[in-house]
Amino acid sequence: VSGHAHATVTSEALYESAELPKSAHDAAALLASKVYYYLGEYDEALSFALNAGNAFAEEGRTAGAEEYVETVICECAMARFPTLPLSARV
Repeated sequence: VSGHAHATVTSEALYESAELPKSAHDAAALLASKVYYYLGEYDEALSFALNAGNAFAEEGRTAGAEEYVETVICECAMARFPTLPLSARV
């Protein structure tokens, strides 16, 4: 199993674990989102980011995370409002 596949499987397994507290569940969703983001799989990154709750909100306040957060938010806007002109999405 490649390192990327292993990171994806591990983060998804943590996210799906019913034994983790909410904060750990959110952190695992954020981790899975970031792995998918760096793999260029933005739909999956968006899906996990939407389930990351407070962890994603905190990430938005972290220096250096701007590109990740902005890309995921833009992907969300394009997914939810595909008929908006490009100038209105940015």
